Amino acid sequence: MAGGPGQLLLVLWLGFGGLWCQTGLAAIAQRARSDGTAGTLSHGGGESDLLGMNKTRSDAMRGERVGYETPSPSPRLVPAAAEVDEEAHRQLSHECPATCYGTDCDTLYAYDSQYTCATLEAYECDCSGCSCGGTLPPTPSDVGECYTLHMQDSYGDGWHGAVWTWREQGGDGQELKTGTLASGSSGTTALCTYKSIACYEFEVGGGADYPSEISWEVELAGGGGGVALWKGGAEANVATTVATCTAGPTMSPAPTAFACNVRFEGANDGLNTECLGLYEHQGLDANGVVYFKHATMEFFMYLEDGGEWWYVGPTLGSTVGWWVGLHVTNSPADVVTWQVWSGTEYVDQPNVTVTGVTGADGGGAYPPECWVYTPDPTSSPVPTMTANPTDARIFVKNDAMVRDAVEGAASNDNIVVKNDIALTDTLWFPEGLVGVALRGDEPGITLAGNGTFLLIDLYGSTEVILEDLILTGGYSEYGGAMLVGSGAVVWVRRCTLSLNRAYDAGGAVYIEANVVATFEDSLFELNEAVTGPGGAMYLYSNSRATILRTTFTKNKAGASGGGVGFSLNRPSKVDPSIVEDCLFDLNNATLTGGGMDVNSRFTTVHVSTTRFHHNYAGQRGGAVSGSADAVITVTDSIMANNAAGDAGGSAYATATSLTFDNVSVTDSVAGRAGGGVAITGDTSAGAFTSTSFRRCNASAVGGAVAAWSNVPELTIEGGAFGQCAVEEQGGALHIDGTGVLR
Repeated sequence: MAGGPGQLLLVLWLGFGGLWCQTGLAAIAQRARSDGTAGTLSHGGGESDLLGMNKTRSDAMRGERVGYETPSPSPRLVPAAAEVDEEAHRQLSHECPATCYGTDCDTLYAYDSQYTCATLEAYECDCSGCSCGGTLPPTPSDVGECYTLHMQDSYGDGWHGAVWTWREQGGDGQELKTGTLASGSSGTTALCTYKSIACYEFEVGGGADYPSEISWEVELAGGGGGVALWKGGAEANVATTVATCTAGPTMSPAPTAFACNVRFEGANDGLNTECLGLYEHQGLDANGVVYFKHATMEFFMYLEDGGEWWYVGPTLGSTVGWWVGLHVTNSPADVVTWQVWSGTEYVDQPNVTVTGVTGADGGGAYPPECWVYTPDPTSSPVPTMTANPTDARIFVKNDAMVRDAVEGAASNDNIVVKNDIALTDTLWFPEGLVGVALRGDEPGITLAGNGTFLLIDLYGSTEVILEDLILTGGYSEYGGAMLVGSGAVVWVRRCTLSLNRAYDAGGAVYIEANVVATFEDSLFELNEAVTGPGGAMYLYSNSRATILRTTFTKNKAGASGGGVGFSLNRPSKVDPSIVEDCLFDLNNATLTGGGMDVNSRFTTVHVSTTRFHHNYAGQRGGAVSGSADAVITVTDSIMANNAAGDAGGSAYATATSLTFDNVSVTDSVAGRAGGGVAITGDTSAGAFTSTSFRRCNASAVGGAVAAWSNVPELTIEGGAFGQCAVEEQGGALHIDGTGVLR
């Protein structure tokens, strides 16, 4: 059962065997409890403070709970590494719950070693987080990504003795978790991966009386809407390899960490050897040619303007290279002979080569992902400041001081927060101010709420700059961290907004009518709109946002737009919103638009050089969705590993104009239609230029693209389709209606 790093091997095995009755186990549990006194378990003549140990372990981990509980009032609230459910948290934090007939699995195992975790879980004991004498799972800081195991029994009376095991691959692999479906027709549990473990095995065994009734599926945590990553059935006494080390539930690499990278190496004369090594793909330069950067040092590999020579040196774009190679194709792998500068001349180094992808003239081709234009983030336009704070700084060090400075602020005040502050109530900026700044004295200064109030209220027609702050622990009906009132102008730079909640819309930020907002170099993480749209941010009614070099990760919306929601921003009233050089990763929406949702009255959003990874929508549009006359353009971007429960694994459009130009859509899944993109309605239009769809799948129709309900025009020009699949119609394209395909 060999497999490479980050791979998963699923093996299903069912045999026969016997287990004791529940009545006997309950008696044994009672005996184990009664043998202990004041938390001390007596066994075999010795004493072991197992109950006390469990209590201490649980208390020690209590401060590391993950999710959307009321945050601690501590001024420094650090976002957790991953969001998992309650049961998964116990597994990760090593809390062994007392759910086994009044005691816990570790206590029963200590009483008698025949009571393993697997055996106990077959009888409705919850052994998640328990070791049962074995090695505990890795620590929470090592957690990678969590997935959901769905267990089914067609008869509805449980698995009858069959037990599943989740463990590290290999004969001596560490057992991470075990369990069963003790009763009923269905059940779920969390399976988590770890950074320290490369490959995993999932095994069902232990003796099932009715193996043909058993089935299971593994899907993305948070609900896969029927989109199973792996699934299996069972036959008695048959070992079945369900998936042969396919990609396991681990984070996909960033777009720069795949086949586009090259190695520059080989026997040489020892001149300028520090330039040799791994070069990571950086995207396309301003001339549309791929360029690379050394993985650990400040060297670049690039094609000079004019295209005669490939250069390697410390300055991108310079025509003086430490190494040079005559241009053959737009890939350095096709250079015939590299030369190195000796100090007086260039010397041939015939054994030094670049290995990796080759250009079209070299017999191969770059994957489409390599040709996405991803310029240096510093090239993004920085909005012109309409007001600049004065040099005079107002230093604040506690809640009273920052409150006095903000609520008594005058135009152009420059308020500097010296240290972390636990706020006691909302900070209210007066109306009508110009050029007020609230800044951290250094990056990462925290303003923390206690989960019961809005942190910052920008009350109408005020211009405010926020820089170098962490805003966390806010709660309100609209915008947990910040409510931006009608007519305000706000700049947010180098800020983190995390663990904020809104009951309705805009988990971290809610932007009201006629607002101009700019967000740069910031992070939105683990924010939630509980019942409404915009897990991290919601932009409403003739407002405009420019979002540059900003990351949205692990945000959640109870409706649409797991990362950001745009609505009712009419182009006749306001310019389009811009999203550039951003990352949307692991965001989740209950309805539509796992990463982003755009809707109503020709609301227009232009997206460029942006990555959408691992986003999920319960219904439609895993990464992006549009409706009610929205206009969405996406250029020079990547969509990978997104999923939707019903339609449009990466994008969904209804009554929407959707345009893709030079976009890569890969590993995208939809539960029914349009594994990559789904378009519907007689007022929708879709245009896809130089866009590739690879490994996109849907259960019914349109593995890559599905269009139905008389979409009037669908244009596909250039691009490619590869390894897309469905169970019914249209492995690549499915079109149903009276529209025109161009």
